[in-house]
Formats: sequence, structure tokens, C-alpha cells
Amino acid sequence: MILKIIRFFSLLVVFSIITGVSAFVTIHYLIKNQPEVIVPDFSGKDVEYCTKQLESISLIPRIKSFEFNQFVPANHIIDQLPKAGETVKKGRDVHLTISRGKKTDLMPFLYGKNIDEAKIEILKSGLKLAHISFTHHDKISKYHIIASSPSQGVFTKSGTEVSLLVSLGKKPKEYIMPDITGMTIEEAENEIAKRNLLIEKIESVFSPDHKQSVILSQKPAYGVRVKEKDKVTLVINHMDTPSIISPVIGSNMFIYKLPPGVLKSHIKTELEIYNRTFVIHDGYFSPEETILIAVPFDQDAVVTIFRDKEFVEEKTFKAFQKNRQNKFLTDFNNLPGYF
Repeated sequence: MILKIIRFFSLLVVFSIITGVSAFVTIHYLIKNQPEVIVPDFSGKDVEYCTKQLESISLIPRIKSFEFNQFVPANHIIDQLPKAGETVKKGRDVHLTISRGKKTDLMPFLYGKNIDEAKIEILKSGLKLAHISFTHHDKISKYHIIASSPSQGVFTKSGTEVSLLVSLGKKPKEYIMPDITGMTIEEAENEIAKRNLLIEKIESVFSPDHKQSVILSQKPAYGVRVKEKDKVTLVINHMDTPSIISPVIGSNMFIYKLPPGVLKSHIKTELEIYNRTFVIHDGYFSPEETILIAVPFDQDAVVTIFRDKEFVEEKTFKAFQKNRQNKFLTDFNNLPGYF
């Protein structure tokens, strides 16, 4: 009885081996004789199109994975295995990596952040900074974000361009520049402080026709629109500085007459002397009005005229030479005190 059982199992093992070998030989033979095909290039192509192409050449499409990709549109092929151009047997699997498109995320919250912090947030989110605009804002501090486009909380794709609106702080108050000529420096400083302006420079020169320590000229000129924190330059009359007009030698007289017309013109005159430039006039004058500038006879000097911000004329005076423009030397005592 035991011998019969052993014999039965022995025959079963032999039968199994023979069956396995036969199956292996058969499959190997079939595979070896299976027709071969060349794998097409599916990169960047639509997945539906690729599936149909693979089935038409007896290859089997398999999805390997889905991945976000900035350059390959959604449902298009990023990668494949086997690679394009390889020769494989029909019936072989082809594994495809399919794009999900650009990764989407929420636009970051930038409101009220410093512009540098906002730039960092934009780059960290895979976005691009496209344009920055500036405007005044009563509540948002200077160089902080007022708004963004796209707005915060909106779904965005990687590489989306972002525009920012940035605050310049509160809009500065505007004033009309007061006439501070003839004032003492203390009075002028008080008028300037009322308008929250800043004195940038105080120059001094001596003019015997004006009181000691009073303002002779100012920049910006009287009547000009100014803003808070604008800078002001003053010229003060001081005895210890060079005189514009020599009381001993006298002066030449520069004469300029405005052309005929209807509207007033903005005239600016500059006197370059003593290695400095003094603004003599900076205001509006009527048509055919005459402007006089006294120029020291004993000094080299240059007078320049601008009308409506355009250069009009420049006159050079040489020391101890008469000005041929008016053909006379004016006695200092007869001058009306032009500066």
C-alpha cells in the first residue's frame, strides 16, 4: 500500500515537471516568434491619442503616475517606458507618466506687508512679479501693500504674474509758498515751520540797500505750490559777506524787456558772481515789462534769463568794462536797490 502511494506521488511530480517544461517551451517559442514593433514618441501628446496608438500596434498602455508639471498641459504625457524608438515585442506594457498640469495654490495674503516681504512670498509661491504701482494711502504705511492682482485667496497656477499696488504713505499737504523776503531769519523760519517745510541751505551776501539780517531772496519763489518736507534755500543780507554792488565803483545795468503778448510770463534771472549763483527774479511778469539787474562794475559776472523755463539770453560782464547794452555806468547812489 505504501509503495502504491509513493509510486502515485512520483508519477504526479514527473507529470508536473513535464507540464511546466512544456508550458515554458511553448511560451518561449511564442514570445520568440512574436512580431516586434518600435515604440512611438508620446511626449507632450494627449493621453487618449496615445492609448489609441498603442492599442493599434498591439502594445498595452499602463498608467505609471500622475504628476504636476509647469510646461506639459494636463492629461498629456510627461514620460514613457520603454523610451521612444526602442524595439519591443507586441503585447508589451508601456508605462506612461501623465501630467496634472500646473500646480494650483491659493494666492498668498500680501495686504499690509512690506514690499520686500511681499516679493519673497510671491517667489516662494512659484509666482512671478510683473508690475508695481505706487499711490498715496491714508492708512497703509509707506512701501506696504495696498492690493494685489490676483487678489489673495484666489487659486493661481505656478508662474502666474502678480501686480502690486504699493502705498507711498499719506499724501503730503500742499501750500502756496509765502513771500518771506524782507523778514528776519527768525520770522522766515517760523513761516517755513508752519508749512512743515525744511530749510536746506542759508546763503549770505551783503546789499547796502536792504536791512541787515533780512531775507533777500528765496527758493522756491513766492506763489509756487509746495508740499510738506520740500526744501527751501534762503539768501540773507549780512555785512561780513561780499557785496553784490560795490558802493565805491558802481555798477552796470542789465536790461531785459518782455515781448508783447496777452499772458504773463514766468521769468527767472540768475546772477553768477563771486563764484556763486544768485536767483534775482523768479516770478510772473506782464508783457513788455522791463526787468533791471544791477551788476557790479568791478567783478566778472554772468546774467542768465529764462522765460517759461526756457533759456532766453545770457550776458557776460567783464570787470571794469562798460556794458554796451545801456551805454552808461550807473552811479551806485542812484540805483533803486535791485537784487
